[in-house]
This record gives sequence, C-alpha cells and structure tokens, in this order.
Amino acid sequence: MFVPQAPSSLRVRLASLVIRVGVPLLGVTLLILGLLGLVSFAVLPAFEALRSRDWQPVPAVLETVAVQPPPSRLHPPLDAVAVRYRYTIGGIDYAYDCFDPHAGLYLHKASSEVLAELRASREIVVWVNPANPAEAMARRDLRWPVLLFSLPALLMSLIGGLLVFAGMLAWNNVDLKLARRPSGGH
Repeated sequence: MFVPQAPSSLRVRLASLVIRVGVPLLGVTLLILGLLGLVSFAVLPAFEALRSRDWQPVPAVLETVAVQPPPSRLHPPLDAVAVRYRYTIGGIDYAYDCFDPHAGLYLHKASSEVLAELRASREIVVWVNPANPAEAMARRDLRWPVLLFSLPALLMSLIGGLLVFAGMLAWNNVDLKLARRPSGGH
C-alpha cells in the first residue's frame, strides 16, 4: 500500500538530491572552465615562449596591424593585436601572423601603445623557428598583466575541485535517517 510522504521528508530528499547531484555537476563545470583558463592564459603561452628561445631574429615587413576588441562581455577585457608580416629566409618568402605567445592579447591601454609603435615603422624584427622557417613570432616575451588572468582561473578550478570533493563525500555519506525503514515493532 502506498503511504504518502510528509512534505518535510520530500524537502529533505530533494535537498539531498541537489547536494549529491547539483554540487558535483557545478564543481565539474567550474573545474573544467578553470583548467581551460589556466591552459589558455598560462600554460600554452609559457610553452610557446620557452619553445621560441632558440629561434633566430630576422627582419620582416609589416603588412597589416589592427586591434580587435573582445568579441563579447563573456571574454576577458583584453584587446587582440592582429598582425601580418613578410620575411625572407634562404630566398624563400614567408608570411605569418603570430604576434606573441599570448595570441596578441593586451589590456586596452597597452594595445593602443603597441599599435602606435607598430604603425610608426613598417620594418620589424621577427623570431623565426630555424627547424620550420614558416613559423615565426614578432615578440617572445610573457606579459604579467595577461598572465594574471590565470589567477581567477586557478581559483575557479580550486573551487570546482572542492565542490567535486564535497559531492563525493555527500554520495559516500548516506544519511541514515533517510535509509532507515520502520521495523514493525522490533
């Protein structure tokens, strides 16, 4: 026979479901987004900067330079400096568009300064990969203002990891009051 449950018992079960399912899902989401931010703003730029340390300086001619604002409010408040340049190695002409390890991301004031500096002269020095001359970079340095955007991502991933851990504890720690059944007088 079906016995309706008391509203408070239903609320307890619903709260338990939210804690056991919602908290881990939120944690996984924050963890993934945080790790993506860490990789985007810290790991990949650091790897590219280290990889380009043995590259050779080569004179190049700047073809285009522009500053693109963030595509939406969901993106970090960083402008992207977009460039295209030509250089010649061993009699072969190459064209490339990589500006720096951070994909040309700058704070607004810094992007205006870089734009003015690049527009002042069409001739620049680029760093070319000797193993693959088609690969080059106009600047090889890491910039702290952009690297600092990895700190909120680190915090987000830590919070996400803690929420996943809390969800695991909620799954393993079954509330005995919810699991207990009336024992018929024993």
